Amino acid sequence: MLALLPIIPRGNGLCRYQKFILQKKMSQKTNKKRKLWKDETMAAAVKAVKDKQIGYLKAAKEFQVPRTTLFRLCQNNGTPEPISNTKLGRPPVFSRELES
Repeated sequence: MLALLPIIPRGNGLCRYQKFILQKKMSQKTNKKRKLWKDETMAAAVKAVKDKQIGYLKAAKEFQVPRTTLFRLCQNNGTPEPISNTKLGRPPVFSRELES
C-alpha cells in the first residue's frame, strides 16, 4: 500500500509543485496581449456581419479579428464605429481630475 507523505513547506511555504503552478500562472498573465486588431478593421467586420454579407467566422478570418470579440460587438445595437472604439478593462474608480 502506498503511504502518502505530508508536504513539508520549504523556504516560503510552497512545495515545488505549487511554485511551478504559481510561476506558470504568472507567466501566462504577463504574456497576454490585448486588442491586437485595429478599430477600422473591426468596424468593417462588424458592418459586414450586421449587413448580413458574411458570417462571424468568415468575417473574423477575412478581417483578421478575434471571432469572440466580433460576436460580442455585433450583439450591441449601434453603429460599428463607436462599438469598435470601446475601451478595454475596468472603468476607473476616480475621475481624471481627482487622480491628477
